[in-house]
Amino acid sequence: MGKHGKYRTHLVWDWNGTLLDDNTAVVGATNAAFMEVGVAPISLEQYREMYCIPIPRFYERLMGRLPTEAEWDRMDVVFHRHYTEQRDACGLTEGAAELLAQWQQTGRSQSLLSMYGHEELVPVVRGTASSGTSCGSTAAPAGPAAARRSTWNGTSRRWTGYPRPTR
Repeated sequence: MGKHGKYRTHLVWDWNGTLLDDNTAVVGATNAAFMEVGVAPISLEQYREMYCIPIPRFYERLMGRLPTEAEWDRMDVVFHRHYTEQRDACGLTEGAAELLAQWQQTGRSQSLLSMYGHEELVPVVRGTASSGTSCGSTAAPAGPAAARRSTWNGTSRRWTGYPRPTR
């Protein structure tokens, strides 16, 4: 059980923007945060094109400089407020439930990777898995990856909790 050939096979899934279809929520929250510091709103396509890790580099690309600590703090509060308001309406990316079930049926193990705190993540995962709702485009596995990690296409989508820019 859980073996493919002579090696054990374990799949680690990314949550935000890969399994959870929250593209619309994260771009909306990002734009709300940008408005706080006078940065023009961006589209989903621009977000995917410009986003990079470390997060301060993403903001530097958009602002032409690193955000100040005060800007960073304001953006963080606004981002979280807007994202949290929209998160519950988000559902699994089209086909994700089937992929998870198929993998489980093979007897292989799987786990979920997210930068969410465990106490916050588990209720969201349980609620999303049972709701079947969707709040964004399912065209590509991209969206907020709650800070400091990458999704399938090498990008992350959310800067939550990322260390402050060093000066």
